[in-house]
Amino acid sequence: KLAIARDPVAEPEGGTHHLFGVGFAFQKYVETHKEIKGIWKEAERYLDRHAATAKRFQLGDGAFSDGLLKVRAQPASPSKLVFSTGHTLEWLVFALSREELSQPWVQRGATRLVEELETHPLDAFSDGGMYHAVNALKLYRDAVLRQ
Repeated sequence: KLAIARDPVAEPEGGTHHLFGVGFAFQKYVETHKEIKGIWKEAERYLDRHAATAKRFQLGDGAFSDGLLKVRAQPASPSKLVFSTGHTLEWLVFALSREELSQPWVQRGATRLVEELETHPLDAFSDGGMYHAVNALKLYRDAVLRQ
């Protein structure tokens, strides 16, 4: 209950790690229970609310906002784009249902991330940004293929 009372915007790295943790716990609950109820229903609404913000702040080219959940902002560099889009896609994999992950807006985010990674040499990206981007794409692929 404490986790969903927190404002992710106030958390480190725009709350992406926090939302990843809440989403991961929520998915584990969903996998083992037939019905979402109680605090888990509140957790679902919490994740839905923040996913809607990520969608609202998503840029026209599919990238997720450099302002993460705080403001809609264009990334100033390839490294920033990979950081923000990778971190956002990574937690969305756990926050969204498998059907929601197949929606065009999420697909555009994943596609934009791949395009950016393919366009630049690896040393254009920070190690942390690269890690989260690659992990996000792997998790996304695995989640979509399980459908």
